[in-house]
Amino acid sequence: FEYFLHENYGLERRLRARRGDKNFEMNHRAILGTVAQQCRGVGHIYEIDATIADVTVVSSLNRADIIGRPTLYYVIDRHSRLIVGWYVGLESPSWSAALQAIFSIAQDKQLLCQRLGITYDPEHWPAHGIMPENLYADRGEAMSVEAQRLCSGLETTVVNLPACRPDWKPLVEGRFKLIHQSMADSVPGYNPASNAVKRRATDFSIEACLTIEEFEAVIVQSIITHNRSIMPAYELNVQQLTDKVQPSPINIWNHSIASRSGRLSQHTESALRIALLPEARGSISGRGILVNGCYYMPTNGRQDLFIQGRQRRVPVQVTYDRRRVDTVYVHDAESPGGYFIATL
Repeated sequence: FEYFLHENYGLERRLRARRGDKNFEMNHRAILGTVAQQCRGVGHIYEIDATIADVTVVSSLNRADIIGRPTLYYVIDRHSRLIVGWYVGLESPSWSAALQAIFSIAQDKQLLCQRLGITYDPEHWPAHGIMPENLYADRGEAMSVEAQRLCSGLETTVVNLPACRPDWKPLVEGRFKLIHQSMADSVPGYNPASNAVKRRATDFSIEACLTIEEFEAVIVQSIITHNRSIMPAYELNVQQLTDKVQPSPINIWNHSIASRSGRLSQHTESALRIALLPEARGSISGRGILVNGCYYMPTNGRQDLFIQGRQRRVPVQVTYDRRRVDTVYVHDAESPGGYFIATL
């Protein structure tokens, strides 16, 4: 039987039958190249993924209250390994949380650094506002109807990767392990999942003292450090070797921007919100713009709208954020950019 098996069934067919197709593709298939060969340059492919951080955080109102482990999102450029976006929050991995990571690509980094108490340097953020041509994401949060707004509004192709295949986006998957290794000895409240199954293991979550804002400051500091660090194993091409490029993510990004031709699209944070946030139908009345039971007033002094709205209600299309009710974007063809901002 052993002789008949090996003579009539090849090794790949035997492994696929015993392990399954997904396990074979992940652990036993032939690896004849790298993911960098599929990438034409910076801004071509971004990888996005989320994980539950191995750090326990406390409430900002009372540090004695432990509120759990935050969700951590990363957006990484495949060619340069540059971390261009992130998100730290308490909600589970979802499209709503992934949107915040995408918005962070274009958010005001100076205001962010001031809020987190970090020294701001514009050279730390060379990919500010640049959206990719392809966004590699999981089938969970990116398999929604709202994810199609990336394709129609920003001309970005969303690539939904198959399940159980982390090797299709290895850079962002490996970054989670590296960030946890760097935090193991320095961040209080670090409590990995492997520690929970140890016999008589110490519960390090009782040492938690960081709030969600302080933990985000740690993540941003680690992002800046990673983007400036030298990558000894990075394979430079002939042009990069000739120009003596130091293989750090920032240097590779800046060199590729200057030496390669590509179709990079840069957007502001407001433009991203207009393109990606959900839309709703509102009405203009004499009391304000009524959206979902709340009244809003424009910030640019468009009082002529309410004169007409006092006679009869005028329907209007608005873009809003489900997480916040203080601001909406009202679509208006006469305003610069095609919209104006209204506050609660």
